[in-house]
Amino acid sequence: MGADMIENTNDSDSWAHVSMQARGQLEEAERLLRSGDFAAAQDACLELLAEHTEYVGALYTLGRVYLAGANYESALPCFFRASMLCPEEPAVLAGLAEVYCGLQADEAALDAAQDVLDLDPDEETAANAHLLLGRVLERGGDIARASGHLEKALALKPDLSDAALLLGACHMEQGNRKGAASAYKAARANGVSPLDRAQILSDLAYGLKAGDAEKNLSQIDSLKKEVSGLETPLHDALFQGRLELARARILEGLGRHGDAWQALETGNAALARGYSEANKTLQEQAEPTIARARGWNYAGPCRAGNGGDLPVSLLILGASRSGKSTLERLTGAMAGVTLGFESELIQTSVACVSGSAGFLPLQFPGQLPETLYDEFSNFYAVELTKRLNGGKLYTITHPGLIPDLGRIAELVPNVRIVFIERDRDDTAHRIFGKVYPQDTNPFAYDLANIDEHLDG
Repeated sequence: MGADMIENTNDSDSWAHVSMQARGQLEEAERLLRSGDFAAAQDACLELLAEHTEYVGALYTLGRVYLAGANYESALPCFFRASMLCPEEPAVLAGLAEVYCGLQADEAALDAAQDVLDLDPDEETAANAHLLLGRVLERGGDIARASGHLEKALALKPDLSDAALLLGACHMEQGNRKGAASAYKAARANGVSPLDRAQILSDLAYGLKAGDAEKNLSQIDSLKKEVSGLETPLHDALFQGRLELARARILEGLGRHGDAWQALETGNAALARGYSEANKTLQEQAEPTIARARGWNYAGPCRAGNGGDLPVSLLILGASRSGKSTLERLTGAMAGVTLGFESELIQTSVACVSGSAGFLPLQFPGQLPETLYDEFSNFYAVELTKRLNGGKLYTITHPGLIPDLGRIAELVPNVRIVFIERDRDDTAHRIFGKVYPQDTNPFAYDLANIDEHLDG
């Protein structure tokens, strides 16, 4: 822009020209983002914001650049500032919701995503908002509500494979394999990663007829030959583990039990190596966890939260693969029961109450100081009521609560606890025959480690 042009143009026209120029720079930043040149896109946005600090478009695009790299801490101020300047722009609020989700701020993510839907956005933005609600609710164990939002996302955008994949996983959690197969079919039609394809083959490997079994075994072999070198060694191990688990389930269904066991050993060997350090860390945490459990002296049932008037919190606990989910599904057949699955409602309540009191956020009831007992009980009661909509009983199967059962018996209003014990060898073999979600149960791929875990 030359000096003569500015001198011979009134202020309004001058600003219009600057605005058009900034818009051109923003379009270039967006092009760089779409092409995957995140560093250049970031520089372009920062250059714009150095001159125009309240440029919503640049704030939004910079936030998306950070999101692309999962840099949620840097993305947060971008979207938050943009939402202050344009509080009713659905795309900005959707970005803010995604940041909250990435930061594990689930309540904030749910609120922001609902705000997006309340603004009557376009179909794609609405579909992504429903997907995000599904992701957050599934993570919190609210599988029924998560499934509802994922179905709405697919109704608006049938090619949203992420929603179809997660819906399939939700159906599997509820024991609905037919629904899972339908959702996974929709996902595969729109393209999924090799790791997800391996998960689908594993989930759908039960009870196949002979012809379908041979077809799926062929698919496993083809996928194994097709894929080499995923993102990280652990991703490679997960890929191999899921495929071999699928193979084992099919071979077991065909009565080839020796071949099935060999497939399990092959897949689990790679996972055991990949999770060796994580398992070592878990073992180091065992003694402090047991010490926390030993420190409990029962002082009677919960005194707060109007426990007698609240729905029952039914904790169904036991080792992994001991039968908790089976009992939970049977309980869910009764009227007035809401299934929480591996809900983290107790841990979330501990974190919120301890954080509000000025402590570093705690995770388990056994860590709470006595001064916060009543506050925790009342907070939990309010959050439980929100989830039930008039129901009478809420189930939780989160195994991480076992060391804190003593404190939970004192602090959770109207709680009941069922502890399931299954034959030790049967439980160990069932654990060995499952590939767990990434970064969970690192002991599960070596029989010696499984035995040590069960003995603990």
